[in-house]
Amino acid sequence: MPDWLDSWMTTRAAEPEGQPCPYCERSMVPGTSREPTTEHVYPRVLGGTLSGGNKLIVCLPCNNEKGRMTLPDFLGYLRERGDPRAKIVNELIRSRTEAKVGIRIVGQA
Repeated sequence: MPDWLDSWMTTRAAEPEGQPCPYCERSMVPGTSREPTTEHVYPRVLGGTLSGGNKLIVCLPCNNEKGRMTLPDFLGYLRERGDPRAKIVNELIRSRTEAKVGIRIVGQA
């Protein structure tokens, strides 16, 4: 994982209160419906790892809605519904791909 991403994840994990959710950009606040949670970008049930590069701190509603979907699947789900979060998730996929941080697409090694 690139140093900048590792540092960013460490900071966000240690201080999530008031930080924006990477999926919906709403502030996350512990003890509320916007509780920060650890989200596995590539789901563990599909073989995702516990490494820092496979984790994001996201709000509980977004984590629950993404569930077992991969980021590309979640993007498709959001696009089908005309959800404005699709633009955000698309940019996240692009930035993680450019940084070469584990976005696994079905059919690719």
